[in-house]
Amino acid sequence: MHVSERAKAERLRIELLKARQAKATTKQLKELLRSAGKVSDQTWHFEGEPPGPVATTTAIQSSNYSGSGTARFGAVEPSDESIPFAELHPELQTLLKAQLQKPGDLSAVVETDDGFLLFLTRERTARILHVTSLYIPKQNYELWLHRQTTTSANQNAAK
Repeated sequence: MHVSERAKAERLRIELLKARQAKATTKQLKELLRSAGKVSDQTWHFEGEPPGPVATTTAIQSSNYSGSGTARFGAVEPSDESIPFAELHPELQTLLKAQLQKPGDLSAVVETDDGFLLFLTRERTARILHVTSLYIPKQNYELWLHRQTTTSANQNAAK
């Protein structure tokens, strides 16, 4: 019933893998995803990871000015918009941790109850995983049944 939607997701994944082999940037890969359907950006943060960035106060001077400021070094801190990675289904956590190691990495096609997902790594640190995901909805049963009935009627009329 959902063969065409899954096939669309698999074809796109193959196209993205070929583009990546041809040295496409992560931004270009994201645009390919965007051209295929509904995309969204998501950031998850890993809990219990090493402490955040180190703040260092540094004095700066020049012949024209002087001042001091704080520079932060290290991983990006989880933002208010990030979600704990632990809230994902354990199987999805395992898949994403294994397959999304660096920017440009793609996940396998993930089937959910109502659609198919494909994830593209934008950023991965010890603290966060930032992805762009494509969602391809499954046909609902009524629409599928209607199309089957229409197709059968058209085939019978052609005979």
